[in-house]
Amino acid sequence: MRVNFRELVTRAENIVEEDYPKATWEGIVESVLRDLNPNAKILQRTSVPVELEDGTATIDIPDGIYEILAVSFQPTGKRSMMLRRLSAYDTASVGWHQDMFTITVQNLKQDEGNVDIDHYANLTMTEEGTEQVFNLPEKYHEVLLKGVLAMTMQKEEELDRKQDFYQEYMMAKQVMMAERVKEVEPWNMQNMGQGGK
Repeated sequence: MRVNFRELVTRAENIVEEDYPKATWEGIVESVLRDLNPNAKILQRTSVPVELEDGTATIDIPDGIYEILAVSFQPTGKRSMMLRRLSAYDTASVGWHQDMFTITVQNLKQDEGNVDIDHYANLTMTEEGTEQVFNLPEKYHEVLLKGVLAMTMQKEEELDRKQDFYQEYMMAKQVMMAERVKEVEPWNMQNMGQGGK
């Protein structure tokens, strides 16, 4: 079920019988997208051109990055090299380290090139033509709907109904996490109690 924002809201309004302003729905959807970030594991590569000074460059972490997985450096006109992640205290080794807002590559022998950041992307809602769409894979749009319903139902006075929506969302979220880990981090399956199967 691929849905855009308008379709998602229409379905949610019909199910929970609530009619909120668009801004309220946007806030609800964005909250659910943030909640789903750890489960989604949307792999992307972001490339940033840099000029190095004494083999070092510090760049602001680009928007849209949820978790950095690896950093490599491609000198202009040469092959890319994977860099080792370092502690912030290691100033002697070749590699990279991260603080809250920046990535520093250090002790490289080049003057310029591209820093390639392999990462999981934040889930977002963006404009595409006249519609607002999600970068969440289509097969998980139903999970997004369940999250929106669960969040919308928090004000529901009927406890059983509220808990049903929440439990459905939590179960769908767990299934999504297992599927995404199996797809992009198969080595972590045993950590999820799946025994690597």
